[in-house]
Amino acid sequence: MDGYWADTDGSDGTYDGRIDWAYKTAYREIFDQYADLIALRKGLAGLRDSNINVFHENNSGKVVAWHRWDNGSGTDDVIVLANFSNTEYTAYDLGLPYEGRWVCLFHGDNIYYGSDFQQADGRPVLAGVPGMHGFSYHGTFRLSPYSLQIYVPEAAWSPVLPYGDLDGDGAVTAADLALMANGLSGSIALPTASRWLDLDENQAVEAADLNLLLLLLGDQVPALPWRG
Repeated sequence: MDGYWADTDGSDGTYDGRIDWAYKTAYREIFDQYADLIALRKGLAGLRDSNINVFHENNSGKVVAWHRWDNGSGTDDVIVLANFSNTEYTAYDLGLPYEGRWVCLFHGDNIYYGSDFQQADGRPVLAGVPGMHGFSYHGTFRLSPYSLQIYVPEAAWSPVLPYGDLDGDGAVTAADLALMANGLSGSIALPTASRWLDLDENQAVEAADLNLLLLLLGDQVPALPWRG
């Protein structure tokens, strides 16, 4: 914000490159976005292994897509889409390695990451024939301007983030159910991750969110309108 990749400490009178931790409060939503991305990196083996295939580069449209995986075979595959333009693409076709439903785990244009962001469209994408970009299948995506989206095949979906882990202990348990129930009743202060009480992301914490959490406790994939 105050300089370009400087790494000085200011002792020589030049730009002070130390982190200004006041920004953590002033831009809390952006801090949360980074935290969510780090949690995904830790939680998804496909984002940690060195296997990568940049299968789509649209230089004029400023869109890049890449496939990452660990063991592959649909168990830990990840598709990352990056739109570096100010254009919204409402129907963008991209190749996919496996047939079936792909779930959006992260959408950088989600309104929770900034009041000036969109209520981003990160619905599930159905992969089918014909193939594209060296894959046997393809899907149609909606890409927000200046945004990053992360998808995994439904078979690899797991409650990595945030998906009901309200107390942040890495698992969806009865303790999260208690937090949700107390949050709904207003009997306790909402936890740090309170924005994730709104599991269906309709800008309200209500009984529907409790029902979704019950599905998560049963290891079922809920049909969320935003994440799928």
